[in-house]
Amino acid sequence: MALGLTGRLLGFAVIAAAVVALGCGTIYVENSNAPDGRAAKTGNSNAAVSAGIASPPNVLEPERYFANLTATLDGKDSSPRTLSFSFARLEADRRWAFELPQGQVIYLEKSGLKYFVFPTRGQYAEVSPGNAGFQAGDLIFPNVAWARLKSRPAERLGVEPVNGRTTIKYRYATASPGEKSEFLFVDQEIGLTIRSELNPVREKEGSVVRLIIDARDLQLNPDTSKFDVPSGMKKVPADQLKPQIASLAEALRPYSVFF
Repeated sequence: MALGLTGRLLGFAVIAAAVVALGCGTIYVENSNAPDGRAAKTGNSNAAVSAGIASPPNVLEPERYFANLTATLDGKDSSPRTLSFSFARLEADRRWAFELPQGQVIYLEKSGLKYFVFPTRGQYAEVSPGNAGFQAGDLIFPNVAWARLKSRPAERLGVEPVNGRTTIKYRYATASPGEKSEFLFVDQEIGLTIRSELNPVREKEGSVVRLIIDARDLQLNPDTSKFDVPSGMKKVPADQLKPQIASLAEALRPYSVFF
């Protein structure tokens, strides 16, 4: 069953991730076999690395964690727009909960199955694999910006506190004159991206010129009950929830120009 969302959520991402296991002077080797952007670390960790030199982040992602996220669109001629949501991972299971004007919308991937949950309606729907209209990697989550930036040289700028976490700040120069540099702030302890600051990569939408993604309230032991298939709600065919799913797609659409 097609939900008609393909292409509207593709490329949507929003929250970047990265980590540096300090102990600089370490040589970081990205492991293509490691899942979810995690990398293998080898080398001598005793030498110090000063700020201001090329030092690519070693991006990691905990197998279990929860974070509240905000994705803020900033523009020249308009007030900033912010999308609030949470993301949680429990090993192979993932959960997004978006706060929209019409109520909360949850997208859950559990045991290889996909669900849309609408708590205010008391309804949920199972979506057949391949027919959700997007892949999990196309949605915003903390490490998503890393996929876009990891092939470019990074300059390590030093330690900076962000959202209650100690992070390592990395600057990515742009190819176009006049464009602002892009940044990743990688959690020093666990390697998750706590903040990313990005420029559009495709045709700009109106006056949108900057995307800032913040992760807050980090927890490494998420509530496992949040990953349960809803009880006490009515299961309905996915086609019955098309208008609600389309509203979510519309809310995410402005962010697609950044990925």
